Amino acid sequence: MPVIERKRKIGEFAFKKIEEIKDKGFAGEYKSYARSLPSMIINNGLGNALAFELSKSKDKSNNLTAHGYLLRHIREFANGYLDFKGGGASSDQDVLYSEKEFVRRIMGLDMQSYMFWTEQILLFLDWLRKFADGMIEKNESGD
Repeated sequence: MPVIERKRKIGEFAFKKIEEIKDKGFAGEYKSYARSLPSMIINNGLGNALAFELSKSKDKSNNLTAHGYLLRHIREFANGYLDFKGGGASSDQDVLYSEKEFVRRIMGLDMQSYMFWTEQILLFLDWLRKFADGMIEKNESGD
């Protein structure tokens, strides 16, 4: 697939993810986290940033938080759009990995694959941030 087409598809996927959450009560928080996560990845590495998102993904009642939705959207992007399999091929690889398993597999990648995934996830987050800025109202919580 040509690079321009791939970037357009990533943008289309990001648009759908923002559409899913734009009217939820935590949309403002999600927007804030989507804006700050790329710098966290650049400063601390993809694994550390995803581990942070995982640690904040559920509240005390075990409900998914804005961090949890952001991590889920990253996992769905990697699993669905880019077909992240993370090694260890099996016949049921098309089943989406849980967020915890996704982070574990990212941490276990060789350096070349880790850098590839860092670049792809940053590209996805750039689209996500742009759509969040345009589609989530400023008066939502967390903004």
